[in-house]
Amino acid sequence: MTNPGRILVLSLALALPLTLPGCTGGIPTSEGLSVRVEPSEITFTHVVGQSPCPQLIGRVKVTNTSRTRTTTDFRSLSPAAPLAFGAGRATTLEPGESVTVDIFFTCAGRTSFVTTVDVIGENGSGFSQFTVRGTIVQ
Repeated sequence: MTNPGRILVLSLALALPLTLPGCTGGIPTSEGLSVRVEPSEITFTHVVGQSPCPQLIGRVKVTNTSRTRTTTDFRSLSPAAPLAFGAGRATTLEPGESVTVDIFFTCAGRTSFVTTVDVIGENGSGFSQFTVRGTIVQ
């Protein structure tokens, strides 16, 4: 036998709309994203024995697009990707403020790679990504 009270509670819970900060209809709005990164891709070639080590492979501009102060950090989704991030990697940005961060190939790897780098806002409050494609020539 079913408990009518229990069915009612479940029905009410399923009927409630999902409301999250920065979301409309369950889809994040620009208010929910705390950082923007440009460009979205860095592509480079490293020639072993000829290219400098470490090699500056690009720069990204990180902008705080939220209404509050946020602290950023960079994390490569592939921990084996031989990348290093310059000054400004972990910095506190006021709303609308930007910082430019240098990206380096550390020369610790000898094979070509592709990785995604997350730029994460304070406490995981928002993030943006960019891709790094490295071709290593022996």
